[in-house]
Amino acid sequence: MRSHNTNQIINKNYQIDIPEFLNRGWEIFRANFWNFVGFCLLSSITIYVLSQIPVLGGFLLYMIMPVVSAGYFFVAFNSRKAEFADFFNGFGSNYFFNLFWASLIAGLFIALPALIALVCFSVIGYNPLREIVSNMPEFDQISQLPELSVPNGSIPIFGIVGLLALGVATYLSIAYSFAIPLIVDRKMKPWEAIETSRRLISKKWWSFAAFSFVLSVINLLGLLTMFGTFLTSPFTNCAMAAAYEKIVGLDQPNT
Repeated sequence: MRSHNTNQIINKNYQIDIPEFLNRGWEIFRANFWNFVGFCLLSSITIYVLSQIPVLGGFLLYMIMPVVSAGYFFVAFNSRKAEFADFFNGFGSNYFFNLFWASLIAGLFIALPALIALVCFSVIGYNPLREIVSNMPEFDQISQLPELSVPNGSIPIFGIVGLLALGVATYLSIAYSFAIPLIVDRKMKPWEAIETSRRLISKKWWSFAAFSFVLSVINLLGLLTMFGTFLTSPFTNCAMAAAYEKIVGLDQPNT
C-alpha cells in the first residue's frame, strides 16, 4: 500500500543538479529504450488522429493527454521491471480521474493569467500593428479594422498587468511539474498533488526553471529533426522522473 506524508515531502531539503538528472534520465530511458520510443510513436499517432476529429476529438484528446504524460512516469519509476502495458496504467480507476482533474485544474490556473497577459499585450500592440499592415495588400482585412481607443496613460498599466500575469502563468507552469508524478507515485488527490508540487518546487523555483528550460531546448532540437522527437520526448520525461526520484524519492524505489 502506497503512503505519503505531504508535509514531509514539502519540507525536503534538496539541490537541483541538472547534469545528474540528465544522466539518470538517460539511464532510465536506455533501460527501456524501445518501449519508450514505441509508446511515444503510438501516442503521437493517437493524438494526431484525435486532432482530426471535430469537437469530439478535442474532448477525447484532453481526456487522454494526462494519461499519456503519466504513462512515461509509470514505466520510468519501475523501468527495469516495467512492461509495455504499464504505460497505460493511468486508465485504471485509481488514477484516471485524479490525473484528469489535476490536469484540468492546473491548466485553468495557468490559462487564466496567460489569457490576461494575451489581452493586455493585444491591446498594447493593436494600433501599432494596424498601422504597420495598413499598406500591405495581403493584410487588407486587418488594416480595415477600426482603431482601438486606448488612453495613452493606460498603456503602461496594461504592460505592467500583462507582465505580471505572464509571470504568474510561467511560475505555475513550472511549479506544477510534479503534480502528475505525485499522483502516479503517491496516489495523491488532484488538489493535494498540485499544491504539494507547487510548494516543493517553489523552494528552488529558479533552479528548477533552468532545468525545465534545458528540457525544453532538448525537445525543440528534437522537433527540428524528422524523428528526433521520438527520442527527445521520452528522454526528457525520464529526466523529469529522475528529478522527482532524487528530490521526492520513490514510494516504491526503482530496483
